[in-house]
Amino acid sequence: MRILLIGASGCFGTEFQSIVDKKKIKLFHFPGKKLNILKHEELYKKIYFIKPKVIINSSALVGINQCEIEYQSAFAINSVGALNLAKICDRLNIILVQTSTHAVFDGKKNKSYDESDIPKPNNIYSGTKYLSELFVSSICSKYYILRFPTLYGKRQNNLKGFVDKVIYALNHGNPLKIAKDKIDSPTYARDAAKALMNIILKKKSLAYIIWQMRAK
Repeated sequence: MRILLIGASGCFGTEFQSIVDKKKIKLFHFPGKKLNILKHEELYKKIYFIKPKVIINSSALVGINQCEIEYQSAFAINSVGALNLAKICDRLNIILVQTSTHAVFDGKKNKSYDESDIPKPNNIYSGTKYLSELFVSSICSKYYILRFPTLYGKRQNNLKGFVDKVIYALNHGNPLKIAKDKIDSPTYARDAAKALMNIILKKKSLAYIIWQMRAK
């Protein structure tokens, strides 16, 4: 099986690569900067040449504050990139795995979310990720959408996730400022990668595989 992983240097992409090494799978992986998902024709040619059975799109501009400032880049990378991939995957009969976020919900529900809940994005980041879901589910005939909560684990890039920032602050005696009215479900990225691999290998028929936060 051939799998193309886009956005390979992040937390999820790094862990997914490590588990694929132990499988009989040909993995092609590129950091988001090495494969421009905004240039449709170039992207189509590369995908056509590789001929993957599955494409995993883990490329994204993340961070609520960063996306508010760089909103044009956020819409381009998070939404338009997914649109381009959806069109190509539908044309070439490729399964598209689109990673998304639990942030598509506003967090005001007083119990666990599930896939039947209606997303209510309330910032640029969550809005662009939800739009990527709509593009993929509207265009692709074969797809999975994964909504991750806060992920932690090894990563190849120099970015720091929420868990990394907390650990750094604790190790250096820095004060922590964390919202007390939100509850998340931090997930080990390697566990998420293994779960996705099982889905792909067992050819699950579910349209959505979602890791949700357990409360607001």
